[in-house]
Parts: sequence; C-alpha cells; structure tokens
Amino acid sequence: MSIENNLAPVPESGKPPTPPESRLSTVAAGNEIVSKLLTDDIVASKNRADVQRMLDGEAPFDENVLEETGQSHRCNLNFGEGEAMLAAAVSSFYDLPDSVDKMAEFFTKGGDPASQDDAQQIMGEEFHHSVKSWDEFEGNFQQLVLQFVAHGIAVPYFLNRTNPWWQVVGLENFKAPRGVRTCAPKIPVAVVLRDADTTELYKYIMDEEAAKLRGWNVEETRAALVKAHDSTSPVSQANWEELARKIKGNDINFGVVSGRVRLAHIWVLEYDGSVSNFITLRDGGNKDFLFKEIGAFKSVDECYTLFTYGVGTNGMLHAIRGLAHKIFPFVQVSNQTLCQMVDGARLSSSLVLQPEDETAMEDMAITNYGGVFLISPGVKVVEKSIPNLATNALPVARELSTRMQMNTGSYQARRATSDSLEKTKFEIQAEIQADNTLTTSAVNLFYHPWGKLLSEMAFRFCDRNLVEGDDGAEEVFAWRERCKARGVTDDQIFGVYRVSPVRAIGYGSANMRLLALDDFMSLYGSLDDVGKNNLLRDRFAAHMGYSQVDRYVPKLQTVGGRPTMEAKIAELETAVLLDSGEAHVTPGDNNLIHARVHIPLVGNKMQELLNMTENGKSPGEELEEEDVQGMKNAIDHVTEHIKKLSTDAIDKQEVAQMNSAFAQISGNFEGLARNFMAAQQKKAEQPADGGQPDPKAQSMLALTQAKIEAMQQQVAAKIQIMQQAAQAKLALHDAATAHRMKVDQFVKTQNLRNP
Repeated sequence: MSIENNLAPVPESGKPPTPPESRLSTVAAGNEIVSKLLTDDIVASKNRADVQRMLDGEAPFDENVLEETGQSHRCNLNFGEGEAMLAAAVSSFYDLPDSVDKMAEFFTKGGDPASQDDAQQIMGEEFHHSVKSWDEFEGNFQQLVLQFVAHGIAVPYFLNRTNPWWQVVGLENFKAPRGVRTCAPKIPVAVVLRDADTTELYKYIMDEEAAKLRGWNVEETRAALVKAHDSTSPVSQANWEELARKIKGNDINFGVVSGRVRLAHIWVLEYDGSVSNFITLRDGGNKDFLFKEIGAFKSVDECYTLFTYGVGTNGMLHAIRGLAHKIFPFVQVSNQTLCQMVDGARLSSSLVLQPEDETAMEDMAITNYGGVFLISPGVKVVEKSIPNLATNALPVARELSTRMQMNTGSYQARRATSDSLEKTKFEIQAEIQADNTLTTSAVNLFYHPWGKLLSEMAFRFCDRNLVEGDDGAEEVFAWRERCKARGVTDDQIFGVYRVSPVRAIGYGSANMRLLALDDFMSLYGSLDDVGKNNLLRDRFAAHMGYSQVDRYVPKLQTVGGRPTMEAKIAELETAVLLDSGEAHVTPGDNNLIHARVHIPLVGNKMQELLNMTENGKSPGEELEEEDVQGMKNAIDHVTEHIKKLSTDAIDKQEVAQMNSAFAQISGNFEGLARNFMAAQQKKAEQPADGGQPDPKAQSMLALTQAKIEAMQQQVAAKIQIMQQAAQAKLALHDAATAHRMKVDQFVKTQNLRNP
C-alpha cells in the first residue's frame, strides 16, 4: 500500500474542504505511514550503518570469520583514513559562525527610517549573542555539519511553532517517501523519529487544561508514559498517579531507570500549503494521536529545513550521497591493503621454521648459548622470498588515495602544489588558500539552507503573537529587552521582513581570511569611515576573535546609518572653535574623521572672512577680533589632528592632500590678519568729536595689533614645525625603503633564501 493512499486526495473541485480538515484523518493511517517509511528504508539504513561503522573505526575484516578460519593472527586495523578525511572536511564549517561579528543581517520597515540602520545592526548583534548563548548550539551545529558532509543530508527541525531552538537529525531519523525531489515544499508527508525523556513529555501535559488547548491528547500521552516506565503494568489511574508522583518528586531512581518514549512526529502538507503536526508512537500502540494541530505551520520552512549536499545523480532526495559514502569502498580496500602490508612486513622480519613431524613440533625449542642459538633436532630453517612491498602494495595504496581525493574534490579545495623548493609568493598563497578551505560550491550549498534556518529563528524572535508561557518565550523576551535597552522600538522588532546570513570571509580558513583582509587593506583609503572601521575590526578579529576587538578598535557609533557620531562631534567642535571657544584634541578622537570635517568647514569660513575685507567690497567694520581669534583656535586644533595623523601610514596619500589644503588655509590667515588690522587702523584714524583721533581708539589699536601679530607668529611657527616633521618622516621613510632595496638586492645576488 502506497503512502499516498493514507492521505486524502485533493478534492475534484480543486478547493480545500470547509471547515479545514487534514489529509491525515486517523491515527491508523498515520501509524501505517510511519511503518511504511521505516520498511522502505531498511536497505538504505543498513548501508548507512556500514558507512558509520567505518567512520567509527570498525576493522575491515570480520573478527569472527578470521577466528573461525584460523586467521586470528592477521592484522585487522582501521587506519582512520575515512575519519581523518571527514574531520578535515567539516573543520572549516565549524569556523563559519565564529568568524563573523553577527550571524544574520536584519531588515525592518518599522519605526523611524532614520534609525532603521542602527536598529537592524543592534538586532543582529543581540540575535548573535542569543544564539551563541544557547546551550545546545555548538553540539547541534556540529551535528548538523557532520550529517550534511558525511551523509549528504541534514535536517534541523522545530518541535513546535513558538520555540526558536531546533534539533537536528539525519536520514536515520528523518523519513520521507521514496521518489520525492530535494524540495521540501513538495514533500507531501515527512516523519522525524525522536526518543523523548518521560520527564520532558510530562511537562507538556502537566497543566492538563492548557495542554488540551494546545492540541495534546492527555489520556494517550499518560498511557504512553506509563508503558514507557513499565511495559508490563496495565494503564490505570492508580499507575498514572504513582508515575506522576515520582516525576513531581524528582525521583533520581525514576529518572535513571525509566524508559524513553519512542515518538514519531508526522508533518502533513495540506491543500493550502500549510503543514499539520501530529505526534504518534513509533510502534503504533496508541489508539489516538498524542498531539494534533491542523495547519500548525504556515509553510514547510516553519517545520524543518533540508540541508542537501547537491541533488545527487537524478535530483531525488534518496539519491544524495555524502563524503562518507563516496570514500567508503576506497577506505575499505585501503585498510585491507595496509593490513596485508603489515602482515607481509611481520613475515619478512620473522624466522620461518619447519618441523619434520608432530614430535619435532612438540619438542621445538631455540636455545641461546652465549652468542650462539641452537634449534632443536627435526626443525629446519625455511628460506623465504617475500614480495617487495614498495613495488607492489604501496603503489596500489597511493593510487587509491589519489582516486579518493579526485572523487571528493567538492568537499575540500585541492591544493595547487609545486615540486620546486624555491616557491614564489603566489605559489605559497595558493597552498595557504587550499588549507582547510571550503570550495565555492560547498559554501553555496551550505549558506542557502543556513539562511532559511536563521530566518525562521529570527521570525520567531519577532513574532508579536508570542505570549508568556509559550515554549521558548523566555529567551525571546530577553532578546527583545536587550534590543529595547539599546533604542530599538517594538515597531522595528515586529517590522522585520527579511533576514540574510552574514557570510564568513575566507571560506572557513583562517589563513585565507588573513590573505583576503590584507588585500582589502590596499583599498582602505577608498572606504568611508564606517567601512574603514569595519575593516580594521575584521583584521584584528582574524587574530583574536570578535570578543576582544573592542579593546583595540571600538565600533563607531552611528546616527541614522553610515554617518558617524564622530563626524557630528567634529561639526560641533568646529562651530565652537570658530566662535572663539575652545575644544581640545583628546586621545579617543578619530583624527581622520575630525580632519575631514574640520578642514572644509574652516576653509569655507576663512573664505567668507576674506571676502568681507578684500577688493573694497566692505569697509571691514563687520570683522571682529573674535573672528580672527576663532580662526586661530580652529587652525591650532586642526594642526594637532594632522600631526597625529602623520603617524598613520595607512592614510598617507589622503593626509598629504589634507596638508596641502590646510597649508592654503594657514597661508590665508596672514592675509586675514593684515586685512583686519587695516580695517582697525582705518577705524582708529577717524576723528572724534574734537576733530582729533581718539586716543583710546589708538591705544586699543596698539593692543589689538600686538595680539594679532602674536597669533600670526604662533600659527606660522606651528605650521613650520608640522612641515618639518612631515619632511623628516618622509626622509626616514625614503631611507628605510632604500635600505630594504639594498638588502633585497644583496639577497638576490647572493642567491639567499629565507628558511
């Protein structure tokens, strides 16, 4: 009987029934589906078991057969080649969640558009913290990668529609009809086999009224718990009360000896694309479903995610094979060949004796007299001819290894090797890139379902219908509180419409990540402030991890997206300085951002002041001493930033451009001071009421002139010092470059090579 016969067909009208009903109508039909899927999977299950035993170190020869045939002395070892290849293939995947500052990028359309970028960043960071803090994440993620690579299929699934945490199984516990394609929304029915601890299952029905509202059949679940605890005991109210007492009392003996309930989760794809959730017993000994919720999930993605390493040879789910299956025959033959080599080596290094009869066999002995060995009578030494292992078995072993590498190239990039001892820089980089590096196809095959899984987790975090008491609600509400404490609003949380995975740099290889970041550093000057900060943080994180980066490169605080808070502060500082106020350069300032903001603003203000006094356009009475003082304060402030920037080799070209622009501003200061003094002189020479120049005005003019001249001298001195320091640094850089060139030339002429 086919599985489809246990599901109601699509109505002839093409419309789903009203009121909604499930295609799976009875528990008998559900149990029949489970039994059929298990039966159809018997042969494949045996093959998977053989492959798993190879990975677990099972010897290539059957020990019982060797014992029965008198060959128990033979070498029978699994040399671990398959396990080593699998470990190398999965190690790069383990690096992916730890080599990014956040696993997922959030996109929201809620709240103020000006603050959406900041909210999205915060939600992503706090989501990463929640996922990494989940106790089962590391174990489940490693199991996910192991099943994905070894067997080609891994299935993370959710127990219900509220809990964001998932479990993961392989094909040994995930069952789907034969002949379905590798497209989860097209699978009509899927089953996950799971063993539940009795205490875990009891928690779901502890509050019986609430359990019934959620879809639990309390009576059937009670019966399943009683049978698991004692299969010989009849299901009765007295037995259930005794069992409940032990569970509530946290009886340690009960927790150790009590059996586990063997469950089967059934997901049925309904007419409208929703998925109904059923729980039954694996052995079919129940009269009704333990749990039933029609249309529990809006889509298959809310139930489970298929991680498939390709589509196999025909696009069918059960045609997919992982690394372990592809290397299994090679590893078995390789182990047998190596065992024969060990037997041959043992024989070639042994003394072979041949007794003439049974009596000689019983009396055979080797006696040592000083440096002489005596063999008992009736025994002779056999001259043996042992095959040369180097010319027979070793080439076979090497060929097997080569073929195995060729057939599994998609699981790990093949290294570009060179026989030359003197390797170029690019040859070394190619070898580094291949070490523990995932191929592009492997990365794409993993990240597509990984993004779907992260999206489903994130949408559960942002579910506005979640209430206290729902499974997983505690962790979700804690995430929301952390986001709100950092300024994220409810509208932004509930407005999340898309979540994308953040891809790790370097394809799972620390060396490849460093090489990529080194290449990016050459583009440092073309990035904006946020991009530069992110690049530096990634560069430091490649060595020490993101948890330590803030000690050296704090994250830039932004307002409304990419523009930085540092830029806003620099704008305010410029206004204060030009108003003849003070603003000190502090060690925590980002000198590059401040210089970028200060110089254009100060230059514009300088041009404005010059226009007030040039070409007789204005008599200059509007220009005040405070304007000149403010310009002098701004020039002094910017000078300090540029001096600090002169030690930053990364922005050498941009700093040179800043020096040129700032030198023009500083040069204009002398003209501004001269124009101001001319205007003041003209004002002081105007006659007072008595027809003579005002003595008080003359005195003030002298004092002002002295101040302005002092300002001019200070600005000129600082500019000269800054220029001399820049020239000295340039000379030092040229000298260092010349020295390196001489050393390189010497090494080249002497044909020296670094060890």
